[in-house]
Amino acid sequence: MAIDAAVRIESRAAFFDGVKCDGPETMLIGWVIHPISLSHKPILKKMSSGGYTVINYFDAPDIKERLRDIVELLRFHHIDMDRLLCVRSTKSQSQGTIARIHGLGRIWQHAMKCKPTYIVEVLSERFDELNREQQNWTLIHELLHIPKNFGGGFLHHKNHVNKQNVEIWYTRYRQKLEEL
Repeated sequence: MAIDAAVRIESRAAFFDGVKCDGPETMLIGWVIHPISLSHKPILKKMSSGGYTVINYFDAPDIKERLRDIVELLRFHHIDMDRLLCVRSTKSQSQGTIARIHGLGRIWQHAMKCKPTYIVEVLSERFDELNREQQNWTLIHELLHIPKNFGGGFLHHKNHVNKQNVEIWYTRYRQKLEEL
């Protein structure tokens, strides 16, 4: 199957580690067509030059802890930290991207009998080079994409997640840190 060539995963159990699902009948759907691997196995991505690059994904517990602190300080009570996963990727060919957020959309939730889940991905080559303040600004930016209903969807850049709003929340974050 074409998807099997693109996603290198050795076992369904490794793939679903950290993803809460209710039934084994739904695993096959996620196994066949799920777009991201959390099993530390590489995903091959075709480059425009015709060659392949290997994107690697790793758990990012350090990012999870920082996000937990940000969520607590800014009182983002709508964010369920048990359903916010964090990964660090390497060798992405994405241009200008420092971090991104992925959501488990409603069709996936229904088919896999899962609750909404989000993944914050930081692109190591760019994110790790930033100073701590720039990293925190970026993490707040990604959190602002999560709607109040925590339903798997996104708030987009045009109306909500823009430089002005991120700066407002980042300023609040710094003020809260100073109060501690």
